Amino acid sequence: MYPVLFSLGPIIVSTYGVFLVMAFLVGAFVVWKKGREEHFEEEDLFDATLLATFWGLVGARLVYVLLHLSEFGINPVRILGLTRFPGLSFFGALFGGVVAVVLYGRAKKWDVFETLDLFTLGMVAGQVVGLLGAFLNGTGFGIRTNLPWAVSFPGVEGSRHPTQLYAAGLLVVVFLFLNKVFAEYRTYEWYKGSANTAASGLTFFSYLTLWGLISLGAGFLTPSSFYWLGLPLLTFASGPMILWGIFGAYIRSGRTIEGDLGALGGSFKRRSGRGLGRDKRVGKET
Repeated sequence: MYPVLFSLGPIIVSTYGVFLVMAFLVGAFVVWKKGREEHFEEEDLFDATLLATFWGLVGARLVYVLLHLSEFGINPVRILGLTRFPGLSFFGALFGGVVAVVLYGRAKKWDVFETLDLFTLGMVAGQVVGLLGAFLNGTGFGIRTNLPWAVSFPGVEGSRHPTQLYAAGLLVVVFLFLNKVFAEYRTYEWYKGSANTAASGLTFFSYLTLWGLISLGAGFLTPSSFYWLGLPLLTFASGPMILWGIFGAYIRSGRTIEGDLGALGGSFKRRSGRGLGRDKRVGKET
């Protein structure tokens, strides 16, 4: 692992800090590129990206510190020393970033869900870079394993699952999928339902579902300080995210429960009718 990229006398440049900056730049570039295609103003996109990043980091650090209060206490040096005392909570980052984007979007009279779709792509791209930084920094590793690709992290007993790399690899696939959804969701007839046009939000809610599933699996491979009913806290945090993603996408679609149940009932009747027709024909033949 390479927690320190290089040092010049008393100046220490941490690998994690550099990768966080790179994550911001990569995410900002994706937002800028996709935002221009959707005819957003460049200055507004930059301002929104800065706000989302800042409040995302505040939320991520605050939640992490609260979950590890015995380790940090009320020591400002430890709380603010992100490179010497690393640790960020993704759920805190998601909450802080989403709130910042929604409030800024409303102030600019943007479509809230279209804005969330756009910034979701940037967030996923930044996540991939951030996870690579966590791997090189030796944080966020998994439980012990004897698998051939297990990694030994400095100061940690035994070889561990490189869960940072697992998540980063899966998120690359998720990014490619969401990029396709972002470009084509307006053409999805199943998503439009009875509506004339498809509503925005599918990219954002699809991400919540997919990342929730990844986090659910990672919860069983990552050591946790908190357990409830024998399960890590990450497992319980992932469940609501998955449900939020599924129900959010359904609500934003042009589909309705009544319409889907009616279509399901009609399909069942037609299949039953065809089955009875065949039975009657068989009976006559015999």
